[in-house]
Amino acid sequence: MTVEALVAFAGFGLFIVHELEEIARFVPWIRRHEHDPAFARQMLIAHRTAYPSTETVAIIILEESIVVLALLGSAIALHSLALVCAVILANMLHLVGHLVDAAKYRNWTPGSVTALMTLLGNGACIAYSFVAVPQAIGMSLILTPVVGLLLIGNLSFMLSRSQAIERWRTKYL
Repeated sequence: MTVEALVAFAGFGLFIVHELEEIARFVPWIRRHEHDPAFARQMLIAHRTAYPSTETVAIIILEESIVVLALLGSAIALHSLALVCAVILANMLHLVGHLVDAAKYRNWTPGSVTALMTLLGNGACIAYSFVAVPQAIGMSLILTPVVGLLLIGNLSFMLSRSQAIERWRTKYL
């Protein structure tokens, strides 16, 4: 197994662990806190209409997972450890956001429970990668904002379509 494949597999596994927590916790947590003034400015509460049901959240996360898997698969096919690391680094920034949110609201917000564990695991993947192939560092840092913007743009688009996804889901699933 190549270094890219090993790190991609580990990184994707950590990504999925975190995403499963989000699927399980988003909607119940929003329902529990949506009328609490202390959480009015919290991102999930402020944009709660983007999360109409656990099933729709799962569909959105499934699509995002397919995009991440396509990026990692492309990186393996291209033998690009830098692209693998860029995907992991972009995810790590997302995880830090969950931890900042939890600290700000002094509450375990959805995603924050697994954020610390998976952040540490992803950090180990990055450290291993940069020790194994130090040349990957520079290109990884260049690709990270590109990958991050791609993933944020994709997620923003999917969230903007969440009501349509919910209508489709209730009609066909």
